[in-house]
Amino acid sequence: AVVSQSGISFTRLISTPQDISAIHELNKSSGKDGVWVASLLEGHITFHDGGTDLKATGGDIVYGAVGSRTTFTLETFCRVVIIYIPRAAFRPRLMAPLPTKVIHLSGRAGIGHVLAGFLASVAEALEDLSVDQLRPIELALPEFLMAGIFRQADTRALGGAAGVRAALLHRICQTIESQLGDPELSLANIAEAHGISPRYVQKLFESVGQSFIRYIRYRRLERCRYD
Repeated sequence: AVVSQSGISFTRLISTPQDISAIHELNKSSGKDGVWVASLLEGHITFHDGGTDLKATGGDIVYGAVGSRTTFTLETFCRVVIIYIPRAAFRPRLMAPLPTKVIHLSGRAGIGHVLAGFLASVAEALEDLSVDQLRPIELALPEFLMAGIFRQADTRALGGAAGVRAALLHRICQTIESQLGDPELSLANIAEAHGISPRYVQKLFESVGQSFIRYIRYRRLERCRYD
């Protein structure tokens, strides 16, 4: 496995048909908060998550939370890259809780297609990437993944009504990120952009122990630090 500075690990697997509990082993060995992502480069895999079977083919991406009881069966010869991402890698860009259900992202269109191509390129160059070269990858991957997860997951996967609020808060944070350099950025502007009241925006931030102003201040300081 190749591990980045922020603790994101990349493992490439090439195998003939077999049953594998690698994700279950990852859950036990990591012993911490985070998620796993399996990007299928070639072949057919069936993921077993409790009583649910989820079939994936080349180009597809499957996401799950560390702690899930997921195993998988390689139905054919397969090439797959398995990625562990600690929860801290999503902060502070993700205010909402991550989904806990296993989620399937199709790699055939939209953000899933972009993410699948990105991960395929990373997998091919894995052995040649230094820790410094992994830095832009570890910054981009959570952004790609968040966009894909909240776009593809239904409200049950995200947690019912709480999931709907989480998805809305994520979209609000994305809007803020795109306007951090704008001196006119305000609570009223963000609320109007999403068709909700300023008070409701405040309540969404309060639900995760934050405030609108504090979040913007922190993100601007972080942006200056990276620049």
